[in-house]
Amino acid sequence: MVNRNGSSAEQGAAIREALAFERSGARHATAGPRRLWTPHTTGRRPPTRPAVPEGTDPGAPIVNAAGRLAEVCGHLSVVRRYRAGTLVFQQGELPDQFYQLLSGRVQIFLGHPEGHEHVLAIVEPGGLFGEAACFGGLPYYTSAVTVQPSTIRIYPLVAVLEVMRSKPDLSLEIIRGLARKLHLFAVQLETTSFRKASERLALLLSKLAVYYGIPLPRGKGTRIGVRLSHEGLARMIGATRVTVTREIGALVRDGILAQEKRNLIVLRHERLLRRAGLF
Repeated sequence: MVNRNGSSAEQGAAIREALAFERSGARHATAGPRRLWTPHTTGRRPPTRPAVPEGTDPGAPIVNAAGRLAEVCGHLSVVRRYRAGTLVFQQGELPDQFYQLLSGRVQIFLGHPEGHEHVLAIVEPGGLFGEAACFGGLPYYTSAVTVQPSTIRIYPLVAVLEVMRSKPDLSLEIIRGLARKLHLFAVQLETTSFRKASERLALLLSKLAVYYGIPLPRGKGTRIGVRLSHEGLARMIGATRVTVTREIGALVRDGILAQEKRNLIVLRHERLLRRAGLF
């Protein structure tokens, strides 16, 4: 658990450093793409297909190793195209390959036997995903589904491991990337578990501004360059749409946010971080 009563300034600095690192990162298939998710995909009742939020998750796993990996191991990979709504891998499967998104968008989620799901991340182009379970020799602990038509590079684990044995710099980059992901997911867990809804929303909007922000002329703020529905934001932070609508209204009234059609503009980033409880 993060000590929220300790040095909150240090927490804020650590999160901003991790976000800056991730933003600076790079933006053998044995079976073909899986068929679309339907109630008959497996013998048991699967979780319902996740609703696709219009926003994107700031926890999108993007690591610096992606560019180096493609450079060294690209010839070992297979590139496939997936229709929207196609499962790339499913929770509980044993992995022998991992993935890099070249175009489109992929949603990482946890399914529950009751039929609901929890969105963990939205992978943007350049992002690696599925590699943690693959290198750990464990079943996938999440599922991945395309939410747009997507092009994905598939790396076979055994062949990549052979290359890594002779390329320690590649191994080090992958280890660093995995460590950063672990840190960011720990931050995300702390955010969803130990913060109020208003703080969770403020932190999410701050991270979206870091990842997808478009600076406006004459210092008039930062436009979040993805369309965000209140329902999508609510799914990301584990709150209701009504709560998100209320909190965004409060941020607008306080001069921290502005709304431009379906886009949000962050006017006062430091105040947004204070609202998230980081100062």
